[in-house]
Amino acid sequence: MNNGKPCYISGQHYYFLNYWHIQHDIYRLPIFTMHDREVWLFAKMTDADDRCLGVNWPKGRRGGATSIVSCWRFERATRMHNHHAAMQSMTDTSANTLHYNHIIYGWDKMMFYFRPIYDGDNRKTSEVKFFAPRSRSNADYGKQALESRISYANSGEKAYDGDRVNSGVNDEIGKTKEVNVYERFRVQKPTAKIGSRIVGKWWNVSTVEEMEQEGGKYFKQICDE
Repeated sequence: MNNGKPCYISGQHYYFLNYWHIQHDIYRLPIFTMHDREVWLFAKMTDADDRCLGVNWPKGRRGGATSIVSCWRFERATRMHNHHAAMQSMTDTSANTLHYNHIIYGWDKMMFYFRPIYDGDNRKTSEVKFFAPRSRSNADYGKQALESRISYANSGEKAYDGDRVNSGVNDEIGKTKEVNVYERFRVQKPTAKIGSRIVGKWWNVSTVEEMEQEGGKYFKQICDE
């Protein structure tokens, strides 16, 4: 209920509001806004559309987009079998920072019933892998696991070439100076397909008033097409 009126929100939005902790935020958990409601409804629509390869999201500053797309990746990877949630950012350093400040922080704070079986130390790798542990001394040894993973890669154009991606994010794509992001997205598109069938989504997110000249030009070209 919103001011006494029934207001539908998607399941992912409910998950975001109640379980996704945000680092350096005074509230820790997100607050409800109508803007976020529209974004999550749009996410639900695009997730269900088997003709859609993803979303281009030119945005303003400090709107919480990174928290939303990080939660979107995490929720999908921890709910689906054999699911790969990938991410590239404007630099290698920013990708590493985003991974630890959002994915790892959210994972550490997540309620136990939303934490799948996982293999390995999620703090020492670029991947969080939801595979059964190999150690016989682990209580989850031999159990059935999701066999999904959450990864990040360098900003290079071919970092995910030949891989399969089900939930991909290009963070601050319009601020990327080191590579041609138009060419990078051309390489990424086939990762979300099996033949002609679309099996994944890519979100291209960038703060428009901070876009670099080259990255902004290529991101605009992606949006125009």
